[in-house]
Amino acid sequence: MTTSIHKAANPTLYKQSVSDACAVSATIFANKRSYLQLVRDGVSGDKVKTLLQWLPELKPVLVVALSISAANISRLYKGTLPSHQAEPVLDMLQLICRAENLFGPDMARQWLNSPMPALSGDKPIALFDSFVGRKMVADVLQAIEFGEFS
Repeated sequence: MTTSIHKAANPTLYKQSVSDACAVSATIFANKRSYLQLVRDGVSGDKVKTLLQWLPELKPVLVVALSISAANISRLYKGTLPSHQAEPVLDMLQLICRAENLFGPDMARQWLNSPMPALSGDKPIALFDSFVGRKMVADVLQAIEFGEFS
């Protein structure tokens, strides 16, 4: 409840937090060896909190992708996610960062939540729950980056 009040009081706080997460993670995403090591070492649970604050619609997707119950998702905020949970979270963050770099924070959120013909009418965020779905979204982002379609 205080979170929604806090969001209303400072809406740019959450936009900035995902931008900060993207900036910090950019070097890791660019280096596959660093990325692999981070997955193996685990990821801080605060990345989950940051993602959910910026994109609350991601919660049901995270529940499926991480094989947890919705009631237990806040338990992830503390501590370190093991590799089997770290990898999908980092993949999601990487896709969100790519979308943000292409469209800006507000348009990225809108793009992630809009049905896409290139994804058979699915919303990109709805495909984040599986590796194959995230790969499909990555392929669409790559096509946009290279000007194949917009």
